[in-house]
Amino acid sequence: MAYIRTYNTMQKRKGRAIKRHEMIWREPVRDERGLPVPADPTNPEGRKKYQSRQKSFVDREAAERFRDQLNAEKHQPGGVAVPREKLFAHAAEAWLASRTDLKASTRVEYENLLRPKVKAHKDTSGESTAHLSVISTFGCKAVGSITRQQIAEWVQALTAAGKKPSTVRHAYFVVKMILEQAVADGLLRDNPADHVKLPTERTPESGTPGVVDDPDMFLTAEQVSALVDATPWPYNVLIHVAAWSGLRAAELAGLQVGDVHLPARQVSPKPTALRVDQTLRIQAGEPVYDTPKTRGSRRVVPVPRRRHRFSATT
Repeated sequence: MAYIRTYNTMQKRKGRAIKRHEMIWREPVRDERGLPVPADPTNPEGRKKYQSRQKSFVDREAAERFRDQLNAEKHQPGGVAVPREKLFAHAAEAWLASRTDLKASTRVEYENLLRPKVKAHKDTSGESTAHLSVISTFGCKAVGSITRQQIAEWVQALTAAGKKPSTVRHAYFVVKMILEQAVADGLLRDNPADHVKLPTERTPESGTPGVVDDPDMFLTAEQVSALVDATPWPYNVLIHVAAWSGLRAAELAGLQVGDVHLPARQVSPKPTALRVDQTLRIQAGEPVYDTPKTRGSRRVVPVPRRRHRFSATT
């Protein structure tokens, strides 16, 4: 519990000692993720390490407002009590542990997103954006103290730092899912991430987000041929197939001989088809086969007949 200690200073005004009002409170020592540090490292679930903090005020009313703010942090707007130790960092760990449905690659991606950033991309002015990471922004905050305004300002700060709309949206939706789990667990009455305006990838020149319709962004048939000719075998086969099939990089790497369906010899043969049934990614320096990105990503992709002659004769 925070309290105020009033004392006289050595300074005087009109012959009287000037008083100062010192706010004193205790709070747990926290690590870089905002999690409390145990007093005994061998017993992580045991008693936590605490430290005393103080802040001095000239005005007693200002000290009382600060005291009331500290004492009210364990309560959520709406009167729902939230444990002081239930920080966003705790909620994030609990949410990730509950997501048994995640693919291994998706789990690694979320773990990286929720990890403190030692190195981060720089913004347009050359400053590091590490302080804008999810865990640096919300990790040490109690879930009940996070407001919609704070999340909206964070989204705006990411956008102002030059982050792509897709990057901002991805980080936001992870925060939203974590807070949604807190609602389900009874720690929050409502999700403060609701109704936050997000940046869009739409531009005056572009329509649907995620769809590139600028012709200058694509290689011409002649440019593809030149790139294939300049690339040594067997990597030129990958370039050729990628250009004319539209497969994602991990899908392309996951192709095996049995996934290539060559047409039978007949008067009107069907085109060559590629069966997309798995992906191949590098995780921890090792190649790992995984399922495609979405359920709809399992598909058969036809390759025009005049395009597959290269791979058939190489």
